[in-house]
Amino acid sequence: MNKSRFPLDYSEIISVLVPHGHSAPFGYTDCEVIAEGSGKEITGVAIDSRTAEEGCIFFALHGERSDGHRFVAELAEKAACCVIDTVDSRIEEILSECSCMIIKTENTLSSLQKLAEYYRSKFKDLFMIGITGSSGKTTTKELTAAVLAGKAPTVMNKGNLNSEIGLPLSVFSIRDFHRYGVFEMGMNRAGEMDILIDVLKPEFGIITNIGTAHIGILGSQDKIAEEKSKIFLNNSSFKSGLIYAKDSYAENIASITGNKVRLYDADHLSGIISIEDKGMGGSVFHFDKGDISLKLIGPYNVQNAAAAIKTAEELSVDFSDIKKGVESVTALFGRGEIHEGAVTVISECYNANMESVFSAVDFLENIDWKGRKAVLLGSILELGEKSEEIHSIIGRKISESLIDAAFFFGEEAESAFKAADSREGDVFLFHSSDSSEMEKKLIEILSDGDLILFKGSRGIALEQFIKPVLGSVKRGGDA
Repeated sequence: MNKSRFPLDYSEIISVLVPHGHSAPFGYTDCEVIAEGSGKEITGVAIDSRTAEEGCIFFALHGERSDGHRFVAELAEKAACCVIDTVDSRIEEILSECSCMIIKTENTLSSLQKLAEYYRSKFKDLFMIGITGSSGKTTTKELTAAVLAGKAPTVMNKGNLNSEIGLPLSVFSIRDFHRYGVFEMGMNRAGEMDILIDVLKPEFGIITNIGTAHIGILGSQDKIAEEKSKIFLNNSSFKSGLIYAKDSYAENIASITGNKVRLYDADHLSGIISIEDKGMGGSVFHFDKGDISLKLIGPYNVQNAAAAIKTAEELSVDFSDIKKGVESVTALFGRGEIHEGAVTVISECYNANMESVFSAVDFLENIDWKGRKAVLLGSILELGEKSEEIHSIIGRKISESLIDAAFFFGEEAESAFKAADSREGDVFLFHSSDSSEMEKKLIEILSDGDLILFKGSRGIALEQFIKPVLGSVKRGGDA
């Protein structure tokens, strides 16, 4: 495994965050050095006191759930080589006597983003790929990084660290030996994509789709498209990219980029012969050069793999490396995970929007299964005033599908339940916002041999029902 020293020194930190010198009065520049420190070796960057390692640069972010400011004195004394915080006069004297560098800032998050932007710019030999979209970003990132890793050392953000906080933090994982970077870019408000672009400077961009996720914050799907397309249009580093061909915005966005953006689709990959759906076994791409097996289930993951394969083709990656990379990727938490027990659970509980719910329900409806099929729909969040409308559309979709039972969990999901309940049919329907009540009903209705899909927003935490369902369901449910 390649390892190298963290490529950032104290003089660079000061030159970036305190460009006029640390003797300048606070308020004249963004930051002020209030303690020089002893020059401990820098090992990385942290925002979480629980995982901060010896020698880290610690940014004390102030959030709704946690406040890094509370841990500054402890970290300054024991672990950090540099602390960056909105230091108040109450603890400034204590910190000034510590052995680490202390930099006082007006905005800790802006300082993190500013240093990350500089850090990214240090790596001139790194080809950077940015991935955005309403769904499929993380899986596409994992697949793309896997296929590129066969050609050259590749770095990506871990998990879903893709926001205005997570992306800058992830950038600090880049090292001199990396030749490709694959980073997902998540945004839920106007202007956030501009920040991510400034930090990442992607030369190659991918838009997986433009759906209704975060529509309650951004206001309309047109506004979502405007923000997502900035990866191509508001990016001075941009050279070329891809957008999913069947997205309703694809042709328009591609046309205004001056032919720098190509449309991609699994059915039109170079050398593709056919794509075989293996149901719960994933899919197989049959190419003229050979077969590639995709372990991930569902047609939506076929398109995620297509984005990765098309990117690899654009970058002249050998077919053998593409095959090895795609076949190495397995399901991530809450993204098509299969849990087997008396009942089989497909866990799609990491996130949801209307489009991804439709795709998941279609997959469930079409899969070959001997037992009954059910869905547990959790509330879809951040829909704002469109919540009732979108949940109602989803409810009608579920009621018209060939599914035997549908459970709706969460306050927002009640609209889906009511819409489904207003339709004639034999589908068993149940709604509750109470976890205990929902767990009891799932165990009562589901029986040995059933298949159930869990789909909902991360904040609803549908994974709480997986173990009870797997461990408690008996033969002979009543749906």
